[in-house]
Formats: sequence, C-alpha cells, structure tokens
Amino acid sequence: MAWSEKVDVVVIHSPQGTCQCGLQTNQGTVTQVEKRQVLELPSMQFVVIEHRRETRVCTCGLEHQGCFSVGVENKIQYGNQVRGLATYFMNTQFMSLIRVQTYFIEVHKLEISQGSLVNWQEKTFQALAGVEQQIGQALVQTQVAHADETGIHVNGKLQWWHTFSTTLLTHYHVSPHRGLKGLQSGGLLELFKGVLIHDCWVAYFQLSCGHGLCNAHLLRELTRVFETTKQFWALELKTLLRTMKASVEADLIGTSCLSL
Repeated sequence: MAWSEKVDVVVIHSPQGTCQCGLQTNQGTVTQVEKRQVLELPSMQFVVIEHRRETRVCTCGLEHQGCFSVGVENKIQYGNQVRGLATYFMNTQFMSLIRVQTYFIEVHKLEISQGSLVNWQEKTFQALAGVEQQIGQALVQTQVAHADETGIHVNGKLQWWHTFSTTLLTHYHVSPHRGLKGLQSGGLLELFKGVLIHDCWVAYFQLSCGHGLCNAHLLRELTRVFETTKQFWALELKTLLRTMKASVEADLIGTSCLSL
C-alpha cells in the first residue's frame, strides 16, 4: 500500500498520565511525531437529505416557486447512491435480491423491498439503451470478435445467455433458443461480416461471416482426447498450438519495437 500525502482525519495520541514532576504528560513540548496510516471506510450509516422547495412572493405581488433537483420525485424515496450501489451488486457482483436486501439491513440498517430493487434494474436498463446501441454498432463493425453461449435458468426454465464481444466491448442477450434463432435474437450477429471466433457450435457456421475456432476450446478438447484415449498426439498438438501462439506474439512484439 502506498503512503498518502492527502489525509482526511488526523488522530493524535498524546502520552497519558502524570510525570514524576507532577505535571500532566500531555502538556509537555512535542519533540517527535511518529506517523502511521490506516485505510478505513467512512461511517456506513445512511443520511436523510430533506429537499425544501420554496414559494416566494415578489414585492410586485407575483408568486414564484423553486424547482426540486432532478431525480427528487416522491414525498420520500431512496437516493441515487443507494440505488446505484444496489444495481451494482445485482448486475456486477451477481447478488440475489435477498442478499442485496440483507446487505443493506445488516450494514446500513436500511430496509429495501424486492419490488424497489427490480424497478431500479428496469430503470437502469432503460437509461443504458443508448449505450447498448453504441456497443452493438461498434461490435458489428469490428474485424474480429468472439461469440459464446451458456445455459442459465430463468424462472426455473433453461435458457441461453449469448455473448458477442471483443477485448473491450461485450453485448449480452438471453434467449430460450441456443441455435441460429437464439444467435439472431440479439440483432447483431447476422449483421457481422468480420471473423467470428467460436467453439465450433454448428449454429455459428450458418452465419454469413468469417469463422475461426477458439483455441481455448481446442486445447480443452485435446485434453479430453488424451484423458479418455491416452493418445499422445493430442498432447503434441497442444504443444504445437501453444508454440505457434508464442511465436506469433513474439513476432508482433518485434514488429512493434521496430516501428518505434
């Protein structure tokens, strides 16, 4: 951990007790100070912010009314920090509604209904519609992208979570279908004309784009071949693939250094 020059709180530890001469030790002259820093969270107690909208009458007799801040809509409501943290827990840390409720009760002494949590997710989804559209447009125009799908349960029923991504961008959508219909339900893959890296799932080859096989999946399949059949060519091919990857990366680094 790095020493911080900016300090928020200073706690003084003066010597306590009485000197042999009879004076209090904390009244003596400071000759040396030893510093230690503790990185701590602030108080986790929630605060109540009251917004008051004034109505004032001008000397001419006309009445004027102030405006509440954007987002202050109800008689009593939760603040943006509460809503943002709850949404982060649900969508980034994948915490369930009950666990989010438990966190706010135990840490902040704040009770939140599951209905509120669901509404906040819906509002966040709507607010990010423009961002999602920009991500989709950028993915469609990229030269190389990756796609994958994995099974999840929605309301107890098996569905498929489809991903379409690059190193920096990812688009998700959920569909009850795994095949071509499920791939196309995201509205992006059928528009993509670059090279799509995937796990050799047959549905991907029905898309009108270039195709490349995911090396991670190939290595996994080769491991399975060796473990089930004990054929050493599978291990040799794994070594070859890794050597080729390292060689290509070395060439790229060398080319980059020469360009500098």
